[in-house]
Amino acid sequence: MAWYAEYQKFFAVFAVATVLFTFAIRVADGSIFKYCFIVGRAFFLIIYTVYATNAGMLTLDLMNFHFTLEFVPLLAFMILANILAIAKGVLQAMEFTSESSRE
Repeated sequence: MAWYAEYQKFFAVFAVATVLFTFAIRVADGSIFKYCFIVGRAFFLIIYTVYATNAGMLTLDLMNFHFTLEFVPLLAFMILANILAIAKGVLQAMEFTSESSRE
């Protein structure tokens, strides 16, 4: 397991950030901050996924074996999904603010 310590650290940061964003979204339910956290989570996932995967190129070096995995199309799909999550969060925030002003 010591060979993959860097990837374990990346996964740990990803897991902790996901749990914290989920907790913040649940706590902020019923306020505009919920949608701010949703948009922030999507931005974080885009930036961190690109950073942690070295823009879609994972490389493992094991003794005399060099293994490179390229998954740029999958990364592009993940970015597109998070951009759609940003758009959805913004639209939900606009709906929330319009409903709040009517009441």
